[in-house]
This record gives sequence, structure tokens and C-alpha cells, in this order.
Amino acid sequence: MDKALEIKEKITAIKPLHDTALGRIHPYWARKPLNIIRELIKLFSNEGDIVCDPFMGCGTTVFGSLLEKRSVIGTDINPLASLIVQGTLSLRQNPEKKMETIKEFVRDFNERVSNWFYDADGNIIERERYSVNGRFENGDFNLVPSEAVLKVRAGNHFKGKKTVYLTNGISLDPGCRELLESPVNYHECKLVANSRIAIPQGALLSHYFTEKNIACINSALKLIDRKQSDQQTKMVLQLFLSSTLPLLRLSDYKASSQWPYWRPKSNLTSRNPVFVFHRRFKEFQRAQEWLLNNMPPFKLLENSFDLNIKEGMLTASIQRLSIQEFITKFANDKVDLVLTDPPYSDQIPYLEYSSLWIHALKLHVNQTDWEDEIVKTDAKGRQINNLHYLDKLLTSFEICADILKDGGYLIWFYQDSTIKNWAALYNKSREKSLNFITVIPMPKQRRSMKTVTTPGRTFDGDLILVFQKNGNENKNREVKYLSTNSEEIISAVSKVNDLKSDFFFRYAELIQDGFKQGWISKLPEYYNDIRDILR
Repeated sequence: MDKALEIKEKITAIKPLHDTALGRIHPYWARKPLNIIRELIKLFSNEGDIVCDPFMGCGTTVFGSLLEKRSVIGTDINPLASLIVQGTLSLRQNPEKKMETIKEFVRDFNERVSNWFYDADGNIIERERYSVNGRFENGDFNLVPSEAVLKVRAGNHFKGKKTVYLTNGISLDPGCRELLESPVNYHECKLVANSRIAIPQGALLSHYFTEKNIACINSALKLIDRKQSDQQTKMVLQLFLSSTLPLLRLSDYKASSQWPYWRPKSNLTSRNPVFVFHRRFKEFQRAQEWLLNNMPPFKLLENSFDLNIKEGMLTASIQRLSIQEFITKFANDKVDLVLTDPPYSDQIPYLEYSSLWIHALKLHVNQTDWEDEIVKTDAKGRQINNLHYLDKLLTSFEICADILKDGGYLIWFYQDSTIKNWAALYNKSREKSLNFITVIPMPKQRRSMKTVTTPGRTFDGDLILVFQKNGNENKNREVKYLSTNSEEIISAVSKVNDLKSDFFFRYAELIQDGFKQGWISKLPEYYNDIRDILR
């Protein structure tokens, strides 16, 4: 069997697994399945090799590399990403102390804020519900208290729940008021308006939380600042707090949306942080137990690329850097495998998505970060067209090729409907002496509603492109295009359309054949969008 086909069949036979103990630490976006990542690492590198992911996101490649006994470099422009990865890995370092510190933090937090969530009869307010009067645009709305879900006191215990209707709401405790503007003044935190991710015009961070929960989050921040602990432990506490924010914002009654800024138009729910902290603590316990049982010991490097392995010790170098900054600091070294998942066109503007966390946790982002982020967006004040996006994407692809050893592999997750972008990636791979190996389709773990309603227009998954760096051999090899005119291009495309498979897998075959036979570089002369080709 052809080696490329064997690899593809092996990966596609694996059911993607997203929901792991590590994945439940934080609701970061576009998380890749850990079991697929681990298999790719085993197939395309050896124990003791160095793996690199310059778009590490929530760290799946980092975790997979360490689990498979490879040292790893992980960088990302997003400060939330580096917080998640460093904080998660820190749970594996001096574990008993870390969990005891989190436990103390949760206990101290509960002592500070729990009294704010009792009613006059001593019942605990678990949830408060509101109707919305007005529109979210420019904050032109009011929250009208409607219900409270209570845990009912029975002597010294709590037994059962009941829902009560509110007319005037529950008054704000005086202790809350002094925490409404410090350490973070939510009324001064402006969000970039972007209708694609449900951020309306004039949105402020204060529009997404009740005053009571703003005070609770600020109280937790002050507790973290007062902890006299090492930087790793402080980062673990920041990670813990960050994981609670999606459950503390105003949302639907289930808090189930992965969109951090989406809110129902008519009814919102706010949750008691004491209960949220308790549930999150249990998740962190499970995550740490999983790490201790599965991940070998390693040395965590936060500001260094010193990857020399001493006495078999693995190393993980995790830094917050744009890929443009990364290449200047890593210019003289080479890695065995680059496995990465760059931003896809306009699908997820990560810094905009992360703004809630960046503001609430006082994470640092400067103007250069916004300019360097690889994204296509029409957000007001931040318009970045496809030309600028593609230029940054190709620069990143080139950097990934440059840091590879000869014979090393580049595995590039990608998904895009714009044919011009695919052709540009193909041409850049030729320029950088990358030998195309295969395309592996990876469907999403769960089908989206959009896929069901528009099955012939929705890319419900990602493509995994595999290249090998072959020095000058591939660069100098002449490619004879399958087609030189429109009739031959159309014939090649028709063969893909004749395959008896669904839209997503025909999409993968189109890219596979186009890269393998070379005609992908000519395709923009005849088509603009993949969806115009596949029927």
C-alpha cells in the first residue's frame, strides 16, 4: 500500500477525542483532538525529537508531544493561550502544593463573597434571572430582575431548591460596591464590535456581568495579587479564575454557548460564583490527576529555548510570542516536526474572542499584537482584507519551513474556501523545498446544525496537510501540470465530483489531487471559491 494512503487510512480510522480532562480545564476555541495529535506525533517524529507549534492555542500539540516523550516549543501571540498552557503544565510541577494553593484560594474567596448571596431568610441564591428591556447595541438595555433560584435552608442544612419571583431584585451588599472599579473598571473596557462573533456596537465588558459578579471577580483578582507565591503558582490561580468567567457572565440558563459574547435577547441568567468555583476546583483536581497518571516528568521553560535534554529529561519551552517574533529568537536552531493549527481566514479572530479574558484578568496586549495577528476581519476599526491575511499566512508558512531540519515534517491544519489561498500555499511549499505527502480529512466530533441544513456548503471539519522538507531536491524538481487549459482543469474537477462521498471528503480529495498533480496553482484562473466547484 502507498505510504501516504496508509497514513491517511490510519488517521481517519481514529474517532477524534476532544473531551479530555485537559480539554475541560478551559473553554478555548478550535481545540484539536488529543488522540489525533498524539498519533501524528508518533507517525512523524521519534522519542527525544523536538516538536514545535508556533500557534499553540490551548496547547494540544504541547501536551501531545510531552505525552509521547518529545520536547516541545509552544508559542502564541495570544496571552490567554500562554496562560492556559503554562498554567496547565504547572499543575504537573510540585502538584501537592499547587492544589493546596488552589484549595486555599477557593476557601478564602468563599469567605469573602458568600454572604453576598444570602436572602433575608438565610437561603442561598444559586441563580438570578433577568428579563432584558432594550437592545444590546451601545448598552441601551436594562436588566429587570424576574426570578431567583434558591437553595432552601432547613435548620443548619440546605435541602431542596425553589424558585421565587422578584419584583425589586436583591440589594447589592455594601462590600460589593468598593470592588466595582478596582482592580478592573469594567465600564472602561471597550470591546471591538464584530457582528460575526456577536459583539454589538458600543459593547463594554460591564454589559456582560452583573455588578455582584464583577465585584466577585475583582475580589478574586485581589486575592491572587496578595498571594506571596512563585510565578507558576500565580499563573495556576489566574488560569483557575479565567476558567470560571464563561460561567459567571450573563448568558442563557444553561451557559452552554461556546460563543463568549452571545446572549439571548430576552432572558439572561447570572450564577453564584461560590458554586462555580466549587465545580471548577473538581475539574482541576481531575486534570491534575490525569497529568500525574499520564504525562512523564519534564522541565518547564518560560523564557528560554534551551532545549538541551539532560539525563533524559524532557523540556517544554512556552512563550507568548507572535510567529514573527519567534523566528528572530529561534533563528539558529532547527526542529524535527512542526505541527500547528494557524488561524483560518475570518473564522476565529482569537484576540477579539479573548478580549473578555484579556480585560478581566489584566493580560497585556499592545497595538503590535493586534497588527501582527493573522486574521481576516471586517470588525469596525480593524478591517483586514484577504490580501493582508494571505501575506501574513504565507510568511508564517515560510517560517515553519525554515525552522525544520532537512527530512523533518510540517503538519499544517487548514481550512479555507478561497482557492487563491490554497494555490498560494502550494506555490510557497514548492519554493521552500517541501515535498507534499498527503491531505487527511478530519471531520468534527459533532456535526453542526449548519452542516445538517446546508450539507453542500459547509466545511464541517479541518484538513491536515503533511509535507516533508527535502533540501533542494523538491525545489529543483520540475512539476508537469496535469492540465494547461480550462477543459483539462474542468475534467480534473469533475473526477472529484464523481466520487461517491459527501461534500467534506470531496473537498479533501480536491485539495489532495490539486497538490499532488500541481494544478491547484492554476485553479484560481477558473474558480474563486471551493463551494463553486463542488456540487
